[in-house]
Amino acid sequence: LTRRLRESFPAMARSLGRKPFMGVKTGDNRSFFLQVQAIRGAYLITTDDLRVPLSAVCRCVRGRDLQRWTTTASQWMLWPPRGGWRKPPRWLESLAEKRGLEPADFRLSFVRPEHVGIKVAWKDLSRGMAAAVLPDVVHVNDMPFPLIPNQTLYAIDAVSLDEAYAIAAIFNSSIAGALLVGVAERAKDAHYRYFGRTIATLPWPDIGAEGERLVRLSRRAHVTKGLKRPGVRGEQLMSEIDELVARLYGVSADELALLQGFLERRLAELQPASRH
Repeated sequence: LTRRLRESFPAMARSLGRKPFMGVKTGDNRSFFLQVQAIRGAYLITTDDLRVPLSAVCRCVRGRDLQRWTTTASQWMLWPPRGGWRKPPRWLESLAEKRGLEPADFRLSFVRPEHVGIKVAWKDLSRGMAAAVLPDVVHVNDMPFPLIPNQTLYAIDAVSLDEAYAIAAIFNSSIAGALLVGVAERAKDAHYRYFGRTIATLPWPDIGAEGERLVRLSRRAHVTKGLKRPGVRGEQLMSEIDELVARLYGVSADELALLQGFLERRLAELQPASRH
């Protein structure tokens, strides 16, 4: 069944005309992350009383901050120009001195233009595929800040929020989950590594006329946090998504049940034994 799907549909990277990418790499998160006590005017005030311009910060999402259908948190992080600051501003010199660094150290190790904008991000290391839509900005005190994935996430950029919701729905479906655990590298305790190169090969269906409904279902899952709190409504929503995605792949109800069972078994295989 999985062989048939891989032979019948093009790889995601080819179908969408773009490839997944790793999140921003700072080289030293402790130096880039900011502990903030307040926003005053055009500045963040850190817990050690430094003033950082709002134009030089973003909100950063880490792997631990993302669950299927939702982000649970984000962190304040310095957001330098792509090549770093040519002439260090005074506030940066003060920050560097406080942290025992040079101003030139505040340069991102890996950053791409696609890190800014609408994206679908997923956990690099996860027990099952876990993806969520990241909007281009989040608002704090009614002010917009870029929302950036860090290196413990992979992402793919989207041309619109609707496309992002559709992509996330397919990623989080049981069919994609089963296809991915069949090829993803195993990690510890039933976790798998969902590298960008692995996701790029995912067979990708033509969303076509079902796109509008898929977007609506995915938006509902993001608003209600999907299955974060399992219950009848959450299970029904996930069932609707699975059935719709199955139609896109030409998968029958019996075949969908087969893939769901396969996915459940794979994710349970390496679970640590319960303690009594």
